[in-house]
Amino acid sequence: MIKGPKVEERAEQPTLGIRTQVPMSELPKVIPELTGQVFAWMGKNGVEPAGAPFIKPGVLPAGRYATLVYIGDYAGLGTNPRPAGDAFGARYESYFKDPMNEPDPAKYETEVAIQLA
Repeated sequence: MIKGPKVEERAEQPTLGIRTQVPMSELPKVIPELTGQVFAWMGKNGVEPAGAPFIKPGVLPAGRYATLVYIGDYAGLGTNPRPAGDAFGARYESYFKDPMNEPDPAKYETEVAIQLA
């Protein structure tokens, strides 16, 4: 199921994370592991999350974004294949439901946000 889409203006948002590169097949293991490490560091240092966790380094730039919320297993999100390993840097996903707390993949909620030109 999909909620949206909509277009919205967003302010710049600094991020905190751990940068790594892994094959797509390892993402289901690596994402929860590294997200747990980031949240552990935040708790230890008294830092509150500014929003839902997502996968993208650096700063989320200010600008207009087209967004929608996808409800269901992550496998249904698809990919953005690019030749020769080029990155698609204008899209990111925020995870509103933690798979560690929600065992039913049909109930996962993922926001997909694409920055507009």
